[in-house]
Amino acid sequence: MSDASGGREPHVPVMLDEVVRMLAPEPGEPAADLTVGAGGHARAILERTGPDGRLLGMDRDPTALRAARGVLEAFGARVVLREGASETLREVLREAAFPPPAMILLDLGVSSMQLDDPARGFSFRGDGPLDMRMGARGRTARDVLGALDADALERALRELADEPFARKIARAVAARH
Repeated sequence: MSDASGGREPHVPVMLDEVVRMLAPEPGEPAADLTVGAGGHARAILERTGPDGRLLGMDRDPTALRAARGVLEAFGARVVLREGASETLREVLREAAFPPPAMILLDLGVSSMQLDDPARGFSFRGDGPLDMRMGARGRTARDVLGALDADALERALRELADEPFARKIARAVAARH
C-alpha cells in the first residue's frame, strides 16, 4: 500500500498518544476527524472505539482523503469520508445519516503532505506553481496576488503577517506581475 508521502516513509501523526489520551475514545462512540489528513489519528480513534464505533473523516484536500481511504480501508463501513470543511459538519452529518459525534478532532497545524510536494504550491524547499489551494476549487495564490496592487499587498503583509520587509516584498511581487 502506498502512503500519503508518495512511497517514502509513512506519515507519523503529531502528538498521537496525547491526542488519543485527551479524547479518551470509548468502544462504540461515534467520532469526527475534521482534518483527517493521512488518517493516522482516525485509525487510532477507530482502534479504540471498536468493534462498532464509527468515524466521520473530513478534509478539504482530496489528495489527503485518498491517503486516508487507503489507511482506513480495513475499518470498512465504520468509516465515512467526505471532502469538505468543518463549517459544513452539520450538513455532512445529516447527509451521511451519521450520529452526533462524542468527540471532534481538528488538527490545525500545517500539513506536511502539502509542504512536501512542491507541485501543491506550499513548499518552502522546492519551486512549484503559486497555487496554495487544498483542492482544485477556488482562487490560486497567484490569482489573489494578481488582484492586489503593491499598496494593498504591503498592508496585508504588514498587518496579517507582521512582516518587517512588507514594502520591499510587495514592490518585488508587483514588479513581477
